[in-house]
Amino acid sequence: FQLLGRKLSDSAISERRSVLPWALWERWLRDALRSTAHQRRHPEAFYRGWRLVALDGTQFSVSNTPQTTNELVKASTPSEKAAFGKIPASVLPEVGLHSPLAAAIGHSGQSEWQLSAQLLAQLAKGCLLLVDRLYGCGAFAALALDHCQKVGSHFLIRARSNNKVTVQRRFRDGSRLIEVRVYQPKTRRLLRTIVIREIWGQVHRNGWRSEPLRLWTSLLDPTTAPARELLELYGQRWEQELYFRQMKLQLRRTALLQSHTVTTAAQEIALLILASALVAQERVHAAKGVAPVLRVSFAKVLEL
Repeated sequence: FQLLGRKLSDSAISERRSVLPWALWERWLRDALRSTAHQRRHPEAFYRGWRLVALDGTQFSVSNTPQTTNELVKASTPSEKAAFGKIPASVLPEVGLHSPLAAAIGHSGQSEWQLSAQLLAQLAKGCLLLVDRLYGCGAFAALALDHCQKVGSHFLIRARSNNKVTVQRRFRDGSRLIEVRVYQPKTRRLLRTIVIREIWGQVHRNGWRSEPLRLWTSLLDPTTAPARELLELYGQRWEQELYFRQMKLQLRRTALLQSHTVTTAAQEIALLILASALVAQERVHAAKGVAPVLRVSFAKVLEL
């Protein structure tokens, strides 16, 4: 209305938006999402010169309509089925700024694993990727290692406790060089082995039992990346959960997506991610390199 003086109802806007090809949305996400952290002004977004980024996925609930119920499979447990269908999305945000660098949305039935694997191909040079335990297996570590070596980046993954490895060397900081076997998912045929570094530690929280923490990293030199520093650094991965919380609760403000089809729901998620990028840029401008960006209120910047 501001641009053309035409009044359009929400349904008319939705109809026009639904005919846009998905390739156009992917292009918008690639073109609009970019890094904003500067090493001198935002030291909290870097570790020893490496840009800190996190990788994880989430799910968005969609209203029950004839279109969505026919296309989406609801998650279920032995006792009950989920109330709403879900659309997965994976996002690669900058740690310390909550600025999304890349995103992949399950617009045609892709799993969270597939979406996150797509984002690895968009990893930029000079990054240190923090990844959650869902991806802490040999197959994903091998995939991450290949992409990191191509662009000159590294990863720090929380590994699952049941992974079996072969120890090749022990370092003075308590970490060790290990060999991980990578198997084909269905046949369990050995595909290859990779050599990475493993770190064990304990997480202590007041009022909670201590929990073991097992990390895998492609940073093999303990002198340039000591084990204790990496254990402390991994705690910043929780910023990804805060990013999803801000996008779902503060930016969206509704329990369900407003779209009535899978296509428009995926577009709505893309718009939420683009909006979160705009808020992140304004928080960077408000901080002015004087205060940490995350000290600037997300809610107040969104309101303004």
